[in-house]
Amino acid sequence: MTSPDHPLSLAQPERREFVRVAMMLGLGCVGIGAGVYTIASRLPASVQAGVLPLLPLEEALKRKVGSWVNLAVTVARRDGYKLVTREQHLYFKRAKEGQTEDCFAALSSICPHAGCGVDLLHGKDEPDRFRCACHNAKFTGEGAVESGPAPRAMDGLKLSVGDHEGKRWLMVEWKDFLPGSAEKKERG
Repeated sequence: MTSPDHPLSLAQPERREFVRVAMMLGLGCVGIGAGVYTIASRLPASVQAGVLPLLPLEEALKRKVGSWVNLAVTVARRDGYKLVTREQHLYFKRAKEGQTEDCFAALSSICPHAGCGVDLLHGKDEPDRFRCACHNAKFTGEGAVESGPAPRAMDGLKLSVGDHEGKRWLMVEWKDFLPGSAEKKERG
């Protein structure tokens, strides 16, 4: 043991304090890592997947053939370490009788002209149509350009039938497309 006058007598308490602080920091990092893992593992499947659940197949089969409806999905992307989510609207309809994905249709609600939102117009005695609120582009009930500045038809979205939460669901593959181009290009 060193005497109180010895120059190394202060080193022992400083080293103990350093070890104590290092252990506390290490335990804190482990706790934060466990918390992030726990939160990430409890996120809904719609946030973690590229193909998103749209609605249960049973519910989709109850829809009237030919009538569009506005639905929303939660779209997520990782921005560095941060998970960014947003609610994205799309138009969905049952195109014909049947239970396969080709019996349904989905269109992005984003106008291919400038990226504004497209509204669904329900006519009393007319078929459904779409109109962009920003620049008045008009689209037919199938999403084709009728008039206005839109360079291409509304963007169709791929549908599939899959399992989700123990049931058969209609799934949508959400993609963001670049506006302003006649060619349909996926946003990178």
